[in-house]
Amino acid sequence: MDTLLADERPIARKEYHCQASDWIRECGWADGDWSQDEAAAIEAAKTDGWKIHKGERYVYQTGVSDGEMVTFRAKVCLHEICLRHNLYDA
Repeated sequence: MDTLLADERPIARKEYHCQASDWIRECGWADGDWSQDEAAAIEAAKTDGWKIHKGERYVYQTGVSDGEMVTFRAKVCLHEICLRHNLYDA
């Protein structure tokens, strides 16, 4: 995102796809590259179908990218993993 307009942690009113999971699955890291806690969070998200479920707190960001409005939604735990390992910059 070129310009971040909103960065919130709402509670989901419906189911969404976790966009942080896309970055984790496409980063090229092997299962053994994650810490034990990270691997457990990733496995739990995978078991959940990479979804943010109704009633779950999640990351909600809106902004501008290449002149267009964009929305990003992610599970908090997966978003934190991506930030910790700079996966969004990859």
